[in-house]
Amino acid sequence: MNKITRAISEYSSEIWQKGVSDQVSTVLGSYVNASLDLERIGDRCENLIERCDAMDNYLSADAVNEFRDMFETTNKSFDMAMNSIRVESAELAYMVINDFEKKIDKQERKYRQAHIDRLNRGECDPEKGINFITLLSNLERIGDHSNNVAGYTLDIIALK
Repeated sequence: MNKITRAISEYSSEIWQKGVSDQVSTVLGSYVNASLDLERIGDRCENLIERCDAMDNYLSADAVNEFRDMFETTNKSFDMAMNSIRVESAELAYMVINDFEKKIDKQERKYRQAHIDRLNRGECDPEKGINFITLLSNLERIGDHSNNVAGYTLDIIALK
């Protein structure tokens, strides 16, 4: 747990120990959970950077395009999830949950299979090929964490 997330958790614990209403407790819990998901997104971004650095510009043009496409979708999902909790918008949260989560999962499956097909045709280095699969997995997990943040938004809105 990084320093900021730890500080948020510790401060929240102090507030809970002083006694708060169920409503405030739920909202506070949602923000604490969102901060944990944001930390995990940061960890996944670090993994992406490390994997990209390790690949030495190896990816085929198809793989680069697939990565860019999925990255763009994941980035939009993250932005929308952050905006949903910032402005407490159910509409944005539902778009993340109902649209982007499914699209990211579908892209991950599609691009994983396309990469396996390239490996089977001998178009990619099998040793470096696993790095591409890991890139896709990291993007998919970022999508999952964005989905969680959108869910916390709905929890907060439900209390109003």
